[in-house]
Amino acid sequence: MIVLEEKIWEDYQKEIQKISARSLGIAMTQDKVTKCKKAKQAAEVEASTAKKAVSSATTGLEKAVKGRFGKKVTAAFSKKSRMLVSF
Repeated sequence: MIVLEEKIWEDYQKEIQKISARSLGIAMTQDKVTKCKKAKQAAEVEASTAKKAVSSATTGLEKAVKGRFGKKVTAAFSKKSRMLVSF
């Protein structure tokens, strides 16, 4: 009888360990998903900020630099701006 109770107790402890390990795995997975979402949002904010800065620089250079060189600079900044949009 005592042997049977010990066996049941050991099985119970093993199940508790399994449940604890599953819970930890689920928590870690949720933490990873949360961190990925935060990183993606931060990247979007930074890309938006960079796009605004490039757009502002493009506008300023368009007015300041004239001629063929001005057009090349404007085209280069426009290309970078489009790249940031696709990012």
